[in-house]
Amino acid sequence: MKKLSFCILLFLYSLHANSQLTCNGYWGPFLINQTFGQGDATANWYGPLATYAPGASTSTVFVGAGGPPGATLADGQSGLVKNSSAPGTGQGANWVNATDHTGDPNGLMLLVNAPSTAATVFFEYTMDNLCPNTTLRLGVWVMNVNSSLVATSTCGANTQYPNLTLRVVDPVTNAVLALANTGNVPIDTSWHQFFVTFTNGTNTSVKLQVVNNSVGSGCGNDLALDDITVQACIPVSQVLPKLDTLTCSNTTLDFVANVINSPYSPAEYQWQYSTDGGLTWQNQGAPSASPNYSFTTTGLPLGEYLIRYITGSAGTTGNINCISISDTSRVMVDSIPVIEMFETICSGQSLDFFGRSLTTSGIYDTIIPSTGMRCDSIFRMELVVVPTPQQIMMPDSLIACQYDSVPLQSNTLPPNNNYTYQWTPSTNLNADTDPNVWFYADASRRYVLRVTNTVNNVPCSLTDTVDVIVNPGDFLELPKTDFAICPGDSVQLLASGADTYLWQPGKGLSDPAIGNPVAKPEVTTRYQLLGTSAKGCTDTQIVNITVHPAAVLELPDYINLYPGETYYLQPGTNAVFFHWFPNSGINDVAISNPRFNPTVDTRYFVTAKTDYGCVITDSIDVWVKETVLEMPNAFNPNYDDYKVSMRGLATLESFEIYNRWGQKIFETKDIRQGWNGTFKGTPQPTGVYVYQIKATTTEGKPFKQTGNVTLLR
Repeated sequence: MKKLSFCILLFLYSLHANSQLTCNGYWGPFLINQTFGQGDATANWYGPLATYAPGASTSTVFVGAGGPPGATLADGQSGLVKNSSAPGTGQGANWVNATDHTGDPNGLMLLVNAPSTAATVFFEYTMDNLCPNTTLRLGVWVMNVNSSLVATSTCGANTQYPNLTLRVVDPVTNAVLALANTGNVPIDTSWHQFFVTFTNGTNTSVKLQVVNNSVGSGCGNDLALDDITVQACIPVSQVLPKLDTLTCSNTTLDFVANVINSPYSPAEYQWQYSTDGGLTWQNQGAPSASPNYSFTTTGLPLGEYLIRYITGSAGTTGNINCISISDTSRVMVDSIPVIEMFETICSGQSLDFFGRSLTTSGIYDTIIPSTGMRCDSIFRMELVVVPTPQQIMMPDSLIACQYDSVPLQSNTLPPNNNYTYQWTPSTNLNADTDPNVWFYADASRRYVLRVTNTVNNVPCSLTDTVDVIVNPGDFLELPKTDFAICPGDSVQLLASGADTYLWQPGKGLSDPAIGNPVAKPEVTTRYQLLGTSAKGCTDTQIVNITVHPAAVLELPDYINLYPGETYYLQPGTNAVFFHWFPNSGINDVAISNPRFNPTVDTRYFVTAKTDYGCVITDSIDVWVKETVLEMPNAFNPNYDDYKVSMRGLATLESFEIYNRWGQKIFETKDIRQGWNGTFKGTPQPTGVYVYQIKATTTEGKPFKQTGNVTLLR
């Protein structure tokens, strides 16, 4: 009975292995791509399996993120790792050091220490969302993780090689849809991809079963599984005609779908075009059973259009897993190009437009036939004819006086608020871009006025000139314009160069209407002279006459002096220069405050002058009196000695003081010496004392006197 079962299984295996389907088109993109997920830079083992590979299961013991118990991946165990020799496998040099089949250091693979029992399904993976009645190709990447050491030493002749059957079954009934055998997977540190091709009939889901075929000692038979993929066989779909062309607006191009060996029955077609180089596609109408499509350019924006279609069984063109996408035709939609041209000319000019002479504003079209694959072109000219100014009304010449402000006025015809103005040169004009300006007359000059009407940056101009003749305005001549006089003085003013003269103010002038009046102002005065030339131009000059303060000298009319005395003069004056006469009895004849000590009566004359040269003269009489001698009748020795009071000069023969007892208590022959109220160093009491004095004045007159004096304290 066991032998019969083995024969039936062998027959079925032979049937499926030898009936591999062929693809009459090409294998399309992955409908399913199970990579077992992505690890990180830190962990070595990952799990659970359903998290990293939804739909996958294993009959082996899946060790999970904690890794194998006992740090060895034993027979009948499996786990998700980044490297086939991850820490915890416990296999040492018996297993190769390899990443997943893409070489990604963090990519995960399913590492399996496979069981050694035959016909054991140790891995299953269910795949959904497939299109029915589709020829599919399932691929699995497999690596023998045993190193060469296993075959040469560890296991030797007893080495078991992974040998697998890839079996595709109905997930509900487990009916076998297809299977393929890998044979012995070699020990070569390489990944090997194995395929099984099948038709899924009405199934939208299938299950992959990986079956162990390796039976033996249990030494070896270690493997890794990676990316499980499913691809549909897609027929070659063509757009006919295959175009790369240009077409003009308002045209229609007809296309037909050509699907080689179409598996779709009945088929439907969804035509599309893209305007962004294939990034996005726009459906053209609803899916249809008709392979025909008309591409109409009417109303479409100009540009490049890629045209294609999607085909599949009726009702499936909306499912990306169930379709074939055609190649494309490229159509460049161009309008009948209108070349816009803009020109601006001035009135009186003409523009040549393809042989036509244009002189008035308007829009003009001319069609130019195309050459090659191009639409005919319309050249459209928009012509603007700018009105040029026709007349500038302003005088040909003007006469002005130097320094006058003269208006330069213009009026341009026909009037236009858009005119711009430019005066050249702009010298001495208050502005140079106004129609009416002021000229500050400095010299004769020709001015050019350009009036421009500018449209679209095209200037249309007219010019005119005006000659300005400037007569001199700086003709008055005065050799001197600043004077300084003293009160009462006069000065001759000398002006020339004018035809008539007028001085202002007229006060202090001998005649304000002549060029050379005599000026005798009483106070400082600023005179303005207005001169008028024979051309009627006026010129002004300013003459300043400064009247300096009069010299002041305040002296007494006379002074009295006694022989031997000196008088110190302190006059009130603003003068700084002096001269006194005569020079006898005076200490300095060139100062304001000399000292007088004449011996006889004298009259002194003085001439004084200020800084500004203003002069004053005056005189002072000095009377020399005879010497006068007098004796006081009381004194206080605390303040002064008792002696003769003298104005002038005298000599003393004797001066004696007696007390009431007739006792002489003081005597002297020095007229400058007096009694200090003591006798032999002892202060004398208050009271009345008797004095006697004999003296002779410088004039020779004797002075003898006896009297009483009261001593006070």
